[in-house]
Amino acid sequence: MNNQNNCVLEPRIYVASLSDYNAGRLHGVWIDCTGKDEAAIYAEINTMLAYSDEEFAEEFAIHDYEGFGGLKISEYEGIAQIAAYTVLIEKHGEPITHFITYFGNTEEEAAEHFEEEFCGQYPSFRDFSDDLFDENYAHNIPEGLRSYIDYAAFARDLEIADYTAIEASGGGVFVFRSV
Repeated sequence: MNNQNNCVLEPRIYVASLSDYNAGRLHGVWIDCTGKDEAAIYAEINTMLAYSDEEFAEEFAIHDYEGFGGLKISEYEGIAQIAAYTVLIEKHGEPITHFITYFGNTEEEAAEHFEEEFCGQYPSFRDFSDDLFDENYAHNIPEGLRSYIDYAAFARDLEIADYTAIEASGGGVFVFRSV
């Protein structure tokens, strides 16, 4: 089965000083989260706040983000959460962001169950179901009878009962076992 992921995500956040924002100025920085833990991200935030023109610049908010795939990052998302998401994205790429979002998993649940539930990236769900049928059942069917198999019905039944296909940003679909 196909287990490729062509879309490389590079999580980053735009963090702005709220003191500056409230004073009518935009002062912030894009932070590349890749390879950084919570402390390293906070260090960059604190450096940004230290360069503020406001005397008591202590608070910040996330005003933009990119590279988090299907995840939605809120203005006040915890930096520990950002770091945890980044670790998962570095390990599993875009599919895990959809797994978390679609199935409502926490990052701990996602880390625990992702590998057993993720089936791969395919051009279409039909391609996945055809591969699954051929790998598991075709060898039991005599060659002369294979033309009678309704592959479209097999795909439909799989998607209704056992699997979920989520559109991938680079094309095709990510397929997951329904949990």
